[in-house]
Formats: sequence, structure tokens, C-alpha cells
Amino acid sequence: MIKSESPFTLSIGQLTIEFLIDERRSLELSTGFSHHGPDYLFAVAEVWIVHGGSRFQLENADRPENLFAFLYELARWAAKPPAPLGLKDAIPCCGWARWMAGYWDRVRHELETDEDEKLYAILSSLSFASTHAGAVALYSYGAKHILEVFSRDGSSSNVCVEFSAQDLSRQVSLLAEAVRERLAALR
Repeated sequence: MIKSESPFTLSIGQLTIEFLIDERRSLELSTGFSHHGPDYLFAVAEVWIVHGGSRFQLENADRPENLFAFLYELARWAAKPPAPLGLKDAIPCCGWARWMAGYWDRVRHELETDEDEKLYAILSSLSFASTHAGAVALYSYGAKHILEVFSRDGSSSNVCVEFSAQDLSRQVSLLAEAVRERLAALR
């Protein structure tokens, strides 16, 4: 785990997404990408999902992606979550994580069906971030915007919150700016 002097969080209902910034590595990589210009910043972070008493790591910093790219994509997805045709016929609202847990259990036991594979193709397209630890989905379900979390170890399965597209996009933009300011001040 990173010992961060810059923990940043996004709160969405009862769900918190925590970003632990590795300031030293962020500055090293920012310098390494100096060919992008003198103001370019690369933020290395662990991403943790926190809900109730459970916590799991979605992204680790061992093979870092630029947190700014992650946040840009999150803001883009939050502003216009996907709404595939037939979703309401496939799963109930807030049923994505439960279905994914069941699917991976069937795969583990080699019991998945052709119908499972067809539905997985639709439901996996809702996954904003997916790692070996779990996934985060953002989608529209009728007039509701939904964020769900699935953890492969079951610690945070069926975490579902409704969000305002405008509010979440704004929160993500503010968080990105705060991280940028913090790293720029350390240069």
C-alpha cells in the first residue's frame, strides 16, 4: 500500500472511491514524459473502493496507468452513461454486480451457457473499469444513472448507488484539478 500524503476521495452516496497518490513516482514519471511538455503530469495512484465495512483495491500502483486518464474517462462515462437496448429485460436495476458474480461463478465451474455469453457481451460493455480484483459499471437504467461495484472475492458485490451525471462529472473534474495542483506544487 502506498503511504500517501495526498489521499483524495470521491463520495457517491454510501460508496467512496479513494485515490492514494504516490507522489514520488508521480514526479519521476512526469519528468520521464517531459517530451509531452513542461506542464505534463503523470499521477500514479492506488484506487480503492470503500463501502460500509468493506474495502478492496481496484487498481494498484505496481504497473501504473496515469490517474488523469482514468479520471478523464470516468468523467466522460459519468456525463453520458451507456444505456444498451434491452437492459431492463436482462437485469433488474442494480442487478449488474449480482449477475456478474453469478456469471464468474458459472465460468469457474464450467457451467456457463450460450445465453450467458450473449448477456455477458452486453453487460461487460457497462464496465468502466475492470481488473483482476473486480469491476465498476456505470449505466443508465431508464431515467436513473447507476454505479455498481463487483469484487471477484465477494467483499463488495452488489454495491449499487444512483448518481447525478452532472454532479459526478463535476466531482471528478474537481478531484483531477486538486491532484494536478498538489503534484504541480511539489515540482
